Amino acid sequence: MKEPKTFSFFLKVRKYELDSFGHVNNAVYLHYLETAIDEAMSSLGYTVPRLKELGIIILVKELHIEFKHPALLGDELEVRSYVSEARMVRGTWHQQIINRKTAKVLVEAYNTGVFLDLEGKPTKIPREIVEALLPYTKQG
Repeated sequence: MKEPKTFSFFLKVRKYELDSFGHVNNAVYLHYLETAIDEAMSSLGYTVPRLKELGIIILVKELHIEFKHPALLGDELEVRSYVSEARMVRGTWHQQIINRKTAKVLVEAYNTGVFLDLEGKPTKIPREIVEALLPYTKQG
């Protein structure tokens, strides 16, 4: 089975993202993960204004996250993302945050979003989005 393409988002840990132990605060990782998905979707032309034009919004329904190793001030990180599952009204991204110097996986996450119409009712994922994400979707 062919592996899906992945989106990559790069960042460097900043001082204000640290907790009192000098590690990236766990809540900050959520920002990294969400920003990586936003950047992935935007790279395909699906910005928030474009999604609204299509009559949809995407909200996080569920997030499973495993913290494996800490990130520290100045660490250069890569967030890798691909779609691990797509259903009628929801999709799940598999994401990893990796230390670029050590290649260690620091965080592993499964981020499930639900597609809603502008009135907040579940709606089918538009075909054009499914097709745009197909190379980045795990098959089978």
